[in-house]
Amino acid sequence: MSATAERWFERDQERLVWELEEFERHSLPVDLSVNDKGRLVIRTEVRFRDQPAEVVVTYPHSYPFFPPEVTGAALLLDRHQHPVSLNYCLLEDPDRDWDDGRSAGALVGKNLRNLLKDSAKGQERIRAGEARMAEPESAYFATTPDKVVLVAEPFLTSELYAAGGAMTIRRSAGAIRVLVEAAGHAEIDRELLARYPKVEGDLNGRWVSIWGRPTAEDYPTRVLDALREAEPTIFDKLDRQLRRAKGLPEAGLVVGLTFMEQGPTRSEQRRNWLFLEVVQKRGYEPTLRRWPAEAQALSREERARRVPEMTGLEAARIIVVGAGSVGAPVALELAKAGGGRIDIFDCDRYDVNNAVRHVLGDEHAGEKKAEAVADYCRRLNPFSDAHGHVVCLGDSDEAENLLDDLLPDANVVVDTTGALTVSRYLAARVKAHGVPLLVAGLTAGSHGADLFVVQSEGPGLEQFLRAQADSRIPPPAAGEISEETPIGCRHPAFTGPGFEATELAAITTRLAILASGVTKYPANASNWVVLNFREPEHYQEGRLEPEADSTA
Repeated sequence: MSATAERWFERDQERLVWELEEFERHSLPVDLSVNDKGRLVIRTEVRFRDQPAEVVVTYPHSYPFFPPEVTGAALLLDRHQHPVSLNYCLLEDPDRDWDDGRSAGALVGKNLRNLLKDSAKGQERIRAGEARMAEPESAYFATTPDKVVLVAEPFLTSELYAAGGAMTIRRSAGAIRVLVEAAGHAEIDRELLARYPKVEGDLNGRWVSIWGRPTAEDYPTRVLDALREAEPTIFDKLDRQLRRAKGLPEAGLVVGLTFMEQGPTRSEQRRNWLFLEVVQKRGYEPTLRRWPAEAQALSREERARRVPEMTGLEAARIIVVGAGSVGAPVALELAKAGGGRIDIFDCDRYDVNNAVRHVLGDEHAGEKKAEAVADYCRRLNPFSDAHGHVVCLGDSDEAENLLDDLLPDANVVVDTTGALTVSRYLAARVKAHGVPLLVAGLTAGSHGADLFVVQSEGPGLEQFLRAQADSRIPPPAAGEISEETPIGCRHPAFTGPGFEATELAAITTRLAILASGVTKYPANASNWVVLNFREPEHYQEGRLEPEADSTA
């Protein structure tokens, strides 16, 4: 906002008058001011357990589109008040529950008073009105945004076999940090660790456990006391470092702090971590420097909790043929959804100019698309076993033998090549194994697209093509082939933007998961979809039934 721009309470005097009237209507005193950020502030007062409690209401710049912040002058509540910033939680979902017809006066006079009244009656009363979600203590720490440590499943178990010990953190590419070992408690699975190659020296430190909820007031003291109890000589070691290096102004140590907190539901408890640095300056007591880094769980369980309908996909084996504008995002979405084994076939290299449609960036120019996309899948989901195969189906015994080795265990095959020769070849190969085949392709100019699911007991690919030829199933729209498009006998290309390929990829992924039959994702009776990106009838779907005399 510029220095000369009017603030909301200057621009909308009528709204300001109404806001003040709302405070008066709820019998709330008003002390009005403007803070150093140019925000309107109202100080008022309510009663809690027969004592006055000061309340500070800070209006946002874009009021009334966004709700005000209601903060206490002191920590009064164990729940629904942030122990550090002291703001009250008065709306279950502020982004949805607030609208410009509500007032700050009503928020304090009604919502806050009700919260305080229920809190005074005890935990049972306050919990009865809570949303069904956890309030983890780790949410109350102000961590450094660009510092995160990935913590794998073994470190998250509730059982501890030691109160503390040595700790190793790996520094990987970019800002990635991975907890490798907490001596006496756990160490990371080596296969998982291999997904995060070391690029710098390890961070070696100590870990320690504490009990209870750290608050803003006693958090530094409790951590240092817990560290002294678990590692009595640790501060002596910091002193010795300073004595050995006389020009060193301070000595530091990275500390992993672990504790139990509420989650993932209100009725459960789980282990979490926080990573900090203990600093010993010459002539001073040791202090905590808030490095600090939050822990993010690196576990199948935590990922699966966010996609409950995808349960079972982690055991699926999926073959994606084609790693281009459609196949690459299909493979990535399958990996993100939790796909277990994903085999990607493609013999082409990545052309940087295809970034208009592809998920890969400039850094992959010239790389084999199958391998680059498989690597991307593993980075998006380190628990996904993605493999890139640089082979052209139909061109070699190697490709045919590889496909035959994979098909018996496959749950679904996805053909995104857009080449009917490949589709027919795959339809013949999968039939003997009873594996569903999904065929998806874009038309010239990316004007349209179609998808068809070939099931062992359903209609075959040729029946689908005949149904399109006689208009029982509408064919997708196709554009003219541009004279500027670099098309050759062996390397066809096409025009069209990426967002149309992305839409096709999303629908293809959904149907592939349905066809695999391994998840709880709701079934869909349709086995074909036709997309026309530039026509009013954009999306059509239906079910083609097998002909009485053939499934070809």
